[in-house]
Amino acid sequence: MSTFIPERLKPIDILREELLEELRDVEFKLGSLEEVILICTSETNLCLAKSFVQARGDLIVAIAKIENAILEKIGGQIERLQSDLKASINSLNKELEKPENETRLLDALHHVTGIAARILLQV
Repeated sequence: MSTFIPERLKPIDILREELLEELRDVEFKLGSLEEVILICTSETNLCLAKSFVQARGDLIVAIAKIENAILEKIGGQIERLQSDLKASINSLNKELEKPENETRLLDALHHVTGIAARILLQV
């Protein structure tokens, strides 16, 4: 039986979230800092302004693609393990309706969290 170990997930999730947060921060700054806005609207160097606007747009698209890739991968893992997860959730719900045996309840809970961990570890 697999056990959910959040400590193993934290570094990956933190790294992913920190990197996305840094990318979002850069994206925000590129659209809001006065100096950057002046570059984008510069009439003295239209070529530079166009290149800058294009590069900023490319970054925005890249961030969105990274976020979508993460969501798609999670979706793929959920889809692949959907029947196992659904059966485990049903089993846990049955145990929760009549919690007569703590061991069975705990086993059912571990089974659900184990499948959830498998989904997350493969992301």
